[in-house]
Amino acid sequence: MMLLKIIEGFTRRFGPPVDISEDDCSVLHIRDIAHPVFGNQMWSKWEPTPKEIELLKEGAGIYLIITGVVHPVVCMAIGTHIEGDPIPD
Repeated sequence: MMLLKIIEGFTRRFGPPVDISEDDCSVLHIRDIAHPVFGNQMWSKWEPTPKEIELLKEGAGIYLIITGVVHPVVCMAIGTHIEGDPIPD
């Protein structure tokens, strides 16, 4: 599973749900970014493991898994910086 990273300039941290331990669900650092059309967006940062990078090179897909029965608006992106921010040195 992808590695959860701390996003630059995080504004909040979400702990695991009450009935799930931190061993099973890590703290999620998010950065709130105001979008001119969609309102607040919560960004988090993830990094593929070396094995996942090899799988991607071999044509594997990236899956978004949402628990529950209601699907929120989501977006997935790959990049080196947050849109609008300068690219880190």
